[in-house]
Amino acid sequence: MTGLSSYQIPLLEGIRTVLLERGYSVVVHLHDLSSAELPWQLRCLLTHGRPAGVIASGCVTAAQDEQVRRLVTEHGIPTVHLGKDLPGETCVRGDNVQGMAALMAHLLDEHGARRPAFIRGTAHQPDHRDRERVFREELARRGLPVDEELVIEGGLHQTPRVRALRALLSARPDLDALVASDDIAAIFAVDILAELGWQVPRDIAVTGFDNHPSATLTWPAITSVDQNLVLQGTTAATALLYLMTGAAPGEHHYVPCRVVVRGSTRRQDTLTTDDGLGVESVARLAQQHLSEQNNLMRLSRSLIDCRTPEDIRATLADELGPLGIRRCFLALRQDALHGDPAAVGGVEEGHSPTALVMDYRDQGSHPVPGAPFTSCLLPEALQGELDTGFLVVQALHAGEEELGHQLLEVPLGTSAITETLRLDVGKALRAALDTRELRDTVHELRREMEERRRAEAQLQLSSTVIDQTADGIAIVDSRARILSLNPAFAAMTGYPVAELTGRSITLLRLRQEGDTFRTVREALLGQGHWEGEMWSRRRDGEQSLARVSVSGVGTPGQEPDQYVVVCNDVTELRRKDEFIQHLALHDELTGLPNRALLTDRLTQRIALARRHGEPLGVIFVDLDRFKMINGSYGHEVGNELLTTMAVRLRDVLRDSDAIARVGGDEFVVVLTRAGGPEDYAAVAQRIIAQLSRPVTVDGHQLRVGASVGIACFPDDGGEAVALTRNAEAARHSAKSAGGGTYCFFRPEMTTQAQLQLQLEMDLREAVESGGLELFYQPKVLLPGGDLCGAEALVRWRHPVRGMVGPLEFIPLAEERGIICDLGSWVLDEACRQSRAWRDAHGRTVKIGVNVSAVQVQQSDLVKQVVASCYRHEVESADIEVELTESSIMDNLDEVSETFSDLRGIGVTVAVDDFGTGHSSFAYLRDLPVDVLKIDRAFIMNVENKVKDREILKTIVTLAQALSLDVVAEGVETRNQADLLASFGCRTAQGYLFARPLPAAEFADTYLARAA
Repeated sequence: MTGLSSYQIPLLEGIRTVLLERGYSVVVHLHDLSSAELPWQLRCLLTHGRPAGVIASGCVTAAQDEQVRRLVTEHGIPTVHLGKDLPGETCVRGDNVQGMAALMAHLLDEHGARRPAFIRGTAHQPDHRDRERVFREELARRGLPVDEELVIEGGLHQTPRVRALRALLSARPDLDALVASDDIAAIFAVDILAELGWQVPRDIAVTGFDNHPSATLTWPAITSVDQNLVLQGTTAATALLYLMTGAAPGEHHYVPCRVVVRGSTRRQDTLTTDDGLGVESVARLAQQHLSEQNNLMRLSRSLIDCRTPEDIRATLADELGPLGIRRCFLALRQDALHGDPAAVGGVEEGHSPTALVMDYRDQGSHPVPGAPFTSCLLPEALQGELDTGFLVVQALHAGEEELGHQLLEVPLGTSAITETLRLDVGKALRAALDTRELRDTVHELRREMEERRRAEAQLQLSSTVIDQTADGIAIVDSRARILSLNPAFAAMTGYPVAELTGRSITLLRLRQEGDTFRTVREALLGQGHWEGEMWSRRRDGEQSLARVSVSGVGTPGQEPDQYVVVCNDVTELRRKDEFIQHLALHDELTGLPNRALLTDRLTQRIALARRHGEPLGVIFVDLDRFKMINGSYGHEVGNELLTTMAVRLRDVLRDSDAIARVGGDEFVVVLTRAGGPEDYAAVAQRIIAQLSRPVTVDGHQLRVGASVGIACFPDDGGEAVALTRNAEAARHSAKSAGGGTYCFFRPEMTTQAQLQLQLEMDLREAVESGGLELFYQPKVLLPGGDLCGAEALVRWRHPVRGMVGPLEFIPLAEERGIICDLGSWVLDEACRQSRAWRDAHGRTVKIGVNVSAVQVQQSDLVKQVVASCYRHEVESADIEVELTESSIMDNLDEVSETFSDLRGIGVTVAVDDFGTGHSSFAYLRDLPVDVLKIDRAFIMNVENKVKDREILKTIVTLAQALSLDVVAEGVETRNQADLLASFGCRTAQGYLFARPLPAAEFADTYLARAA
């Protein structure tokens, strides 16, 4: 193209947005599409301009497109193609299929069209073919027939095509929609419909495609599909950045389109001024366009009067600013200046070098004395970032003669400006070239150019740049002798420059990754160039890896006389890559393989076992009590403990066995050639024994155990994931059995594991959404039975399973880390209920709340009690905290401190299930508690076992001696209650008095009656 179109402008805006943020400038080359050959300026940009990357727009001919692909491939330039689907290339284009399908859905489903006609677009363009195909498919998908009479050719600017559309509209008054392949065809169609008396959209709906600006200028405005060109530009620029860093962004990227619904498909009674640009918008655009045209006309008239290059420069310096042009460079071809192209080296055959004749920057013209002829397209004066990010390159012509080119830094949307400058400046320059003044200037220019050429020839002989570059560079002859090298090359090898000069490069003991040296030689003979990675040995004996580029220098078609070797040390980069890869496949804490690497290795070992008909065992190991230790002593202690357990596991296993850490406290062991299930069981026992030994960490003697699950190949699974999953299911069974043991997988375990997982998910949901409830069992005074308190007992009414007992879900909550959230809810709900009873019945009930050892260790229990009491305005003295005796003895020091703090704020502290643990009064003497709750196991036999009666008497007597209250649990008969009263026990609870009751029933039974 020769000017920026409404298609290119948003694409460039998107490209600029991405690339400017990364510090890149964008050069836009505009050219005529009529020629099969690429303009030499574009070839020069690609071959000599050293672009970091190329974005090739879809608006090029097939021949030009193939030339671009060849050039960027030859020069290794990362390239993204816009608007194309090219095999093996990175391409970005709008999703025409999705956009057309959405448009048809709007037309057929929302508007209700049933007899649409289709106006074809350009047949050779894939986009238009896709749109027609989707038109047909969407009709067929809805059971609507495709009438070939209603598919007509486009090109409505041609009289025969207009006649065809008129004839169709006259013959088919039942048409209710016209679907045009592009907006221009839709605009022509609207005009033709208006001439025939059809009203849009009352009589017929009209749609276009591409969301062309002109589609908003009709009445009503045309419904179209926006290809999201800005997003296509940003996507292309982002993909290019990936390619420039060596990444692979994928081949085809389709940017979704959106339907823009306007008046041409709306009901007549819903049309508004929003269905067009509106009077004010049109006036504003017209005024803007008029101002631009006035500036352009003034510039054109001024250029006509120019007679010399100085006149042209002065005119442009005055007129470019109002047009928004920030920079302008004009360069003329040497043959246009009657020069000899052979005098300049490095010029593409058939093309003339150019010399800069104008340098306009920052509102002023800069002198260009003695500017040399050069094959470089971009002038040296163009330094730094462009203000707009865009430099537009256009060839300058006078008729058919090419004079040179202009480079303009322009804002977007200035297609008319760039095209007018291209035409008018070309004519003015042609006239100026014929003047005597220009020939004198050219003569002086040649003289100065020759002086500069000789100076540059001397400069090229200097090796300053090579010596200072960070890349290692060496010149090697055909016998591999090093003729010269720079300091960077010497530094990479560890040899002094003098020692390497004249020596064979084989001194460095080169060895190659990937290609063989034979392949390298063939590449150098065939293409004259090779790139790859090579290992070499430094003078100190260390191995180093370098990215190497070798290019031959000599007569084309013959073996090169010399080779230029450029290398970049990537040893450290390779080490970092290997380290990152190691981290991706190994556990950082223990250094063991992680789950990903385990799955890979297990898959390989399964294949070997299947090939040789051998068994294989997978052992899943879960540390018992680790979460409790981690919560009590902190993550540093927990990490040290895990590291120790990993070492012990390694010591148990053979070198041929594999081990991996797959979770926080979970490990998986793979046993090969170990015999069979009996041997797997023996290994499991050794693992449990090793991991159960005490370990001292940071002064703390810790003891964990292990729950182990075993799955056997091939009986329990034929692939890695299945074996690991089944071993984990067996581990769940071992854990449920109390831990410290192992279980072999059984098929029913999968169902059990799934049920446990579902139960865990349901329990989490119940805790978070209030799906639990508290029942209250009264505590009464003996012997009379008066209410003196209540114990809050959590109940779960499962929506599917019904009532789930606490013996099932409380251990699950502790194992899966839910218990703290559950305990917090119980405490808060008990306080809320206490306040509700007080408000409703004017009576306070002391409520006992059970807490777990995990709550004491992992949460700030005291703060939670204070917060809940404060929130519900409940006295802390009305709350009693109960903890089982066994939990107390497992964490005596920590529990003692927490109990002391609780008593300090007025909370009553009780030892629950007393008698089932250590049952020693020695620890009670120093433990800050208020109440002993005797376990029901002693109560149930008190009537017929003398020893139990004596134990109960002793407990009550000693408790009284320690000023502790005693509560008897599980009292079910009147005789039991009478005996306990006779022993001096004053408080009891059990089924004799009441089962646990819902809050409302408890209040009706005990509080309402008392009131």
